[in-house]
Amino acid sequence: MIKIDIHREFSRIDNIVATARKITATIETPKLLTILNSLNEFNKRNIAKSAQLHYTQTVNIIIDAIDTENPQSIIVAYSGGKASQLLLHAATTATAETRTKLEILYTNTGIDFPDHIAYIRNYVKRYHNKIPFHELKPAAGNNFFQLAKLLGFPTRTNYWCCSPIKIQPQNNWIAKSTTKTITLLGNQKTENSHRYNYLYHATNNPHLQQSQIFNPLLNWDDLEIWSWLNENKLETSPIYQKVVHWTDKYRHNHRIQYTRTGCYLCPLAETHTYPHWLIVKMHYPMLWELMKKTAATDTQNT
Repeated sequence: MIKIDIHREFSRIDNIVATARKITATIETPKLLTILNSLNEFNKRNIAKSAQLHYTQTVNIIIDAIDTENPQSIIVAYSGGKASQLLLHAATTATAETRTKLEILYTNTGIDFPDHIAYIRNYVKRYHNKIPFHELKPAAGNNFFQLAKLLGFPTRTNYWCCSPIKIQPQNNWIAKSTTKTITLLGNQKTENSHRYNYLYHATNNPHLQQSQIFNPLLNWDDLEIWSWLNENKLETSPIYQKVVHWTDKYRHNHRIQYTRTGCYLCPLAETHTYPHWLIVKMHYPMLWELMKKTAATDTQNT
């Protein structure tokens, strides 16, 4: 296994800022929405039509799951990202038709962006205040910053964090339920190669064994999701609007923008050619310093 020098990764981000001829942090329209708006009307109509067909299919998948499993409640595993917004809307439509109880489950990992957390709470309160909303947190012994001292700052080759701070709280909550449930996840095949073989009914999902798991969004792509959200005027997280522009020492211009939500220090979002952590440094300097401080105290990456 290749060992990742996490301190070199932090230095690389700091060096981009230190050597840039010019660098600015801005708020702009979400990237894929900008791409969508740049298309001609014919292509935009085709994408919108495809998105509406997929939406009808998604609602029917949820209704069929309810008819087959006869659950007492439907749980939406909610992250506040674009796919979560779509999934929650489809689940609301399906459960209204079947008169099934709907619940929203959000795991606050402790390392989500603060304005994203505020957005989730406000959005649910304003638009879904009649749906039970459960904000979970990791167990006391699974605080990220405590675990990082023992297990090392997470990297692409030492990716230990998702299970204890995100999946286990969901498992524990579902395990305590005395009713039969279905859990809906917002997985898409286009997200990565591991999800390409996912099924709508994930009968053997090892992470959520206490509930029947369904993936109603598998065949959506990101452009279709943005098209549907835009057509239906659904709000999205402010994280998608965070942008950094910079001119390097060779006078090359660069632009980077978040296309995902989630933990601000996620190592899977950070690549050499697309340094997401630069957005953290420029838009959230206090979080950036906390990340560096955390990495400096672990014993695995030194």
